[in-house]
This record gives sequence, structure tokens and C-alpha cells, in this order.
Amino acid sequence: MEAYISIEEAAKLEGVAYYTLYRKIQRNKEDFETTIEPSESGGKDRVMVALDSLTKKARRTYKAKHEVPDNKEEAPWYTQVDISWYRKNYSKYFYEAVEISKQIEIYLNYEGKNKTKFATEIAKKLEVSSRTLLSRVKDYIEAKAWADTMEEASKKNYDYFMVLALCRKPREKNQFPSLTEPVKTKIENIFYSKVFQENNQPLTNLYEDLEDWTIEKGLPLPSYDTVWRYIGHIEKEDGEGATALVARGKRQWKNDFMMKRKRDVESLQVLEVLQGDVHSFDCWVSVRRSNGKLQAIRPALVGWLDMRSRTLVGWAVAENPDALIIKKSLINAFYPKVNSLLPYGVCKYLLIDNGKEYTAESLTGRSRKIRVQLDADVKGFYRSIGIEDDMRSLPFQPWSKAQVERFFGTVCEKFTKRTISYTGTLTGSKTDAKVKKDIAKMLENGELMTMEEFAQKFEKWVVEKYHTRVHGGLKDQGEESPVPVDVFHHAERYYKAAPPLEYALSLLLESEERSVTNMGIKITRDGKAIYLSKSRFIKIHWTKS
Repeated sequence: MEAYISIEEAAKLEGVAYYTLYRKIQRNKEDFETTIEPSESGGKDRVMVALDSLTKKARRTYKAKHEVPDNKEEAPWYTQVDISWYRKNYSKYFYEAVEISKQIEIYLNYEGKNKTKFATEIAKKLEVSSRTLLSRVKDYIEAKAWADTMEEASKKNYDYFMVLALCRKPREKNQFPSLTEPVKTKIENIFYSKVFQENNQPLTNLYEDLEDWTIEKGLPLPSYDTVWRYIGHIEKEDGEGATALVARGKRQWKNDFMMKRKRDVESLQVLEVLQGDVHSFDCWVSVRRSNGKLQAIRPALVGWLDMRSRTLVGWAVAENPDALIIKKSLINAFYPKVNSLLPYGVCKYLLIDNGKEYTAESLTGRSRKIRVQLDADVKGFYRSIGIEDDMRSLPFQPWSKAQVERFFGTVCEKFTKRTISYTGTLTGSKTDAKVKKDIAKMLENGELMTMEEFAQKFEKWVVEKYHTRVHGGLKDQGEESPVPVDVFHHAERYYKAAPPLEYALSLLLESEERSVTNMGIKITRDGKAIYLSKSRFIKIHWTKS
């Protein structure tokens, strides 16, 4: 029985517009067999065209389309593949298929004589047999049918099916058919166990434990190579951070693998936030003790870095930083210095380290155990000198004050490594970076700088090198002139007058509570009570309670 289809469907099979085919039928009525069917809705009669009147390409597409199974489980592999993923991972196969599809289009559109000979020529050009070419043509037509079917359902274009149908099907990797689910689970449990990762056990230990377990359970033991490949697969899937979390703990995992949020520093004003921390120089200097002897020590830097401009606003170089050194370094930051090229100014907020030298009660006005206190009457050195509030970074999370930590890295690379007494970092994670030096002999020969000489050299480096060179972080911020000192002087700035210097210096004095009895003023030394007569004090300062 002759099959008839609507002109709309025939136009889609031919790959032309509806009116193009309609006018062609009107002009060449002898080439097209048509019939009239009444409309089911009672409207105008519909013109149907015989399938045999269409081209071979259209008839093949129609046949393939109507032979497509409705069960999606029987759909070809390419209907379930993301075209972008395939093109990225199998680009060679994809672009070879593009060239083949072009030749198949030429073959399907050929209407000359001796099409068999023409097919042989195309097969020779593609370096395949004629039978292989015809098989590819069949796959191409079937893919066209699938593309049309899915396009009708979703109103999206699936013409790329014709190319994927000519591609090599991607091979399923990392299936490990010889490993049952219980064996896979056991391998993962051993591999991710704390003892295995912490002690850096070899894979042979894992395989021996797996062998004992399979014997106990009566399960087949996979080969060592299979287990080795499966370990490589799960490491790749889970990432290096998974083993680091087990082996080195949550703290180290956060440092090395946890994604960090980027702080918007550009929106800050100059002097709005100062970051403070202590850095131990990886070099040695000499100090003279009270008994006259020289001793080699590693100096420490207490630094205050402006977050917006990255300038080092104030600092102090000391042996053992404490709360008093912190006070001195802040006074150095807030008031003009002898070197007029160095920046200064009162900041609005402090972002301080969690160390006890920064969080002493004399500085914050609250117990170190209390991170935040909303009582406006509470005052410490920070608020007394004009700072609105202090913020404390979380313990063991250096990225919360990333700018000052990055500055310390620059200090090490650009300044400390230029000193003769540089001995490398002493942190446990970088022991391979140690530099062997005979510091005792260098001290004896007078080769070490004194603390004062070292501090002067560091100040010169800050003024002449660090503050005046292009800073990568400022460049990324989009600063017009990415030089720290230029940003400090020209960017939007926070202004607040500093209190009188005499008042600030008076805050350096330490006060203590003492009991005053009729025997005198009681103090305690080495666990013993000592009474000092009032007559020993020239002047006693009283404060209102």
C-alpha cells in the first residue's frame, strides 16, 4: 500500500522550507503523486504527497525515523552524550567524523548515474571499504531520524547526532569488574584509615591486610596491580586533600586545600584597617647582655600593615615581643617618625593575631578568653589611643590576615635572604630549606650585625625598596599606581587626630594594684611578702576608684 505523508513532514525530510516544496509540487505535478484527505477538524482539505515521490535521502530518513524504537533504553549511545564533553575528550575522533559526515552528505545528495561507482570513489577517499561506507551511511540516516524525533519532542536542535553517530563510542574506564563492592569498600577503609595514612605505610601493607581479610571472608583476592590501579583511581576521584585530611589533620587540610574567600580590599580606605602580627627573621644578630657577653639571637618583627595600600605603617624589631613592644610599635605607627618618608596615622580598626602578646588584657581591656565584648566602658590601650575596635583572627587560620602574612614572605625573600647570617626557615614543614651556618663562629669573628644595625638596615629596605616598587596585589586590585606609598598618599583615606604624644607615652607605664597597710606597701617577690615604707616613695599617684 502506497504511503502518503503531509507536505509539512515531507519538507522536513527533504530539508527544505514548506513553501519551497509546495511550489515545487505545483510546478512539477507529473513528478509528484498526491492525494486529497479531508481535515479531521472540518477545515480545508489537506494535500498529501506519496513517499515514493520524494528523494532517496528523504525516503531513507523516513524509514529510519519510523524504525526508531520508543524504548529509550534501546537508544544509541550518542543520544546520552554531552557534545561538549565528547569534543573536549575525544577531539581526534570528533573532527574525523565531521569530515566523514561531509562526504556522506555529498553521497546522499548525488543524483547522477552509476551511484555505486560514486560510492566506491568516496570510500577510497575516506580509505574505507564500500561496505563500511554504506554502514556509515545507515548510521548517519538513523542518527538523523533520532535528531528529528527528539527535536519534535523538545524543540531543540540535535543535528550533532549525525556526527557523533560516526564517532567511536567512548570506552568506559575505571570499572574494575574484578573487584566486588565489598572488596572495594575494604580497600578504601584500609587506605583511608588514620594509622595507614599517618604512618605513611606502603601499599604492600594494604595488600597484605586485604589478603588476610579475603581469606577470612572466603572472597577471591584481586591482583596487586588491580589494587594499585584502584587506589590511583580513588585518589584521583577524591583528590589529594582526602588523604591529607586523614594523615595531617583538619588544620593542615584547611591550610593547604580548603577554598578561601577573597576579601574585597579595594573598597577599604587607607588606614581603615591595620593588620598586626609577629614575624621571626630567619637570620641572626648579636646583642650584648648586662654582663658584657655577646649572644646571637633571632630578632622578631612586630609589624602593622595597612590593608588597602600594603604599606608598613609602624613596626618594632625586638628580641621577645610582649604587650609593651606592641604598644611601642603602635605608637610608632600613629606618630611622625624621624624619617619623613615613612607613613603614619591613626587607624580605625585593628585585625590582630591570636597570640597572647596581642590579646593581653592591658591592650584589649578584656580577658583573653573573651574574643568580643560589647561593653562601651571597657577600655584598653587600643581604645585609649584612638582605635575604635580590634578584631582577632581565628587560631591557626593565617589566611584571615593574608596581606600581612604575604608581606612577611616578601621580607624573607627580598630582605632576610640578603643577610650573611641567613639560616633558612625553622618551621617543621620546610626543614629542607635550612641553610647550614656556623653562627657561633660568626659571632666570635664579629660578622653578625648588632640589633641596632639590623633595625636600621630593615628601615632602609622598607623605605627604598618595598614602599617604592610595584606591588602585585595592588596591581590585581586595579590601583592606578600600584606602588604602596603612592596608594597610601593618594587613595581615599580615614582621618582621625592622634592623642597628644605625652599621653600616649604615659600609656606605656604599667600599673599594679598593691595593698597599703599600716606596715607599708605590700609587694610579693618570689612568693615572699615584702613591705615597703611609704617614706621610700617620693610621690604617690592616686586615681579615683
